[in-house]
Amino acid sequence: MHMKKLMDFLRDLLFVSDDFDNKPYSWAANQGAHTLIGMILLLFVAVLWVRITGEYPYKVMLFLAVLGIYLNFEILAQGWNGWDTITDTKFVVVYGGASFLTSMSEIEPGSYDLLFKPLLMLPWVVLFTISIVYGVVKRLQND
Repeated sequence: MHMKKLMDFLRDLLFVSDDFDNKPYSWAANQGAHTLIGMILLLFVAVLWVRITGEYPYKVMLFLAVLGIYLNFEILAQGWNGWDTITDTKFVVVYGGASFLTSMSEIEPGSYDLLFKPLLMLPWVVLFTISIVYGVVKRLQND
């Protein structure tokens, strides 16, 4: 019974599109999750790239890889859903991927060590916050 609930949850999570039009809290939590997915995807691709080539990729290549991987998954799994697809992609690629990407740099070629400067994430955090507040207010007005 629990396994069926878990499988149903994962199916809905990954393959059912929902813009949470009348659910502001659910929408905000969903976008927070998309942001985390972007950070994890970026780190996964970067580490995989280092393992294969011996050094981190150029940041623009890493950004484009995350964009391509996520957008392909989103469209193949859920189809094109207009603003919902654009919004989800923005949170994954821009607020998750680009914010993390701009705050770190390689210390030495061939090393896994990165220099992390959290202050460089501040502009992205501000934009993320504005986007979340806007989305929540918009959904509150729909109630």
